Amino acid sequence: FVRLNVGGREVPTYVVRRSPTGNYGFVLESCWGVYTSFTMPRRGACAELEEDWIKSKDQWREAFLYNNGAITLPEDLSEADVEDFDAELGIVLRRRRTARLATT
Repeated sequence: FVRLNVGGREVPTYVVRRSPTGNYGFVLESCWGVYTSFTMPRRGACAELEEDWIKSKDQWREAFLYNNGAITLPEDLSEADVEDFDAELGIVLRRRRTARLATT
């Protein structure tokens, strides 16, 4: 995987894999987009690249944290490991509450 910073904030993880089509290319995907090193076929033209193959739908926690102001994202947000998510969510919510109180 690849983790990038944009504007000082970590964005949801990019997963890098070989293309399932056998063309020796690679696919870079996150919950916000899919990028390929080859010309992307039209939707429905390549069963290997359809929704069942895409893994980024499991990244909803990372997107949620980013959209709610998290600066850093936990390393592992699999369905089985939510402790890091809960800890980061607590930080985000406290930061938002503090900011709201400071403006009143």
